[in-house]
Amino acid sequence: MTYCLEFYLALYKAVLDAPTESAKRALIEGAEINLGFGGVPGLLEDLKHDEVLTKFLYKILNPSTREQLTGEYYKLKIVVTNEATIDVVVSAMKVFLHVLIAAFRSNGIERLASAFFKPYGDQPRLEEISL
Repeated sequence: MTYCLEFYLALYKAVLDAPTESAKRALIEGAEINLGFGGVPGLLEDLKHDEVLTKFLYKILNPSTREQLTGEYYKLKIVVTNEATIDVVVSAMKVFLHVLIAAFRSNGIERLASAFFKPYGDQPRLEEISL
């Protein structure tokens, strides 16, 4: 489950840190991108397949958390698939991440522990991540 959060945080940070608009757009629209350890889908490609939705969000037992995260996921998907500007996509990613982080924190997860995605350092506390 934390893979979802860590992937989206890594992708968000990569888009923010990309030096040019074309580099940012490549991370958003690319079929396969490299976030430092191999090929993963770009944002649009990931959203097309709804893996986060089916493998994570739909499996959340708390109905209000599931509904809130699903709603924010679809808002993000609509923005990205409608070819929005980079700033609008980044803003939608930020909102989705805030809601996702809040859901993790409300369930007692306070620290990231990925061996792959480490854009905010090694095992950062969720409360310390600044979007």
